[in-house]
Amino acid sequence: MFNNEDFDIMGNIKLIENYKTFMLSAVADLFMTMSKESKSNMDEISDELSEIIILSYLLAKKLGINFHP
Repeated sequence: MFNNEDFDIMGNIKLIENYKTFMLSAVADLFMTMSKESKSNMDEISDELSEIIILSYLLAKKLGINFHP
């Protein structure tokens, strides 16, 4: 009925906190790159935005948000 992964509460909390930390770091990196005001930073900006999107999906999945209607 339930597997052991469903009851690993402390592991889930630690993983969620890690995702939140990585997200904050990615947003800080994005703002640092945007403050440089250089056209060559567009690749870095797109990489950091994609990292934020991926982390958002991972965090949402771990929090139980359903993506399918």
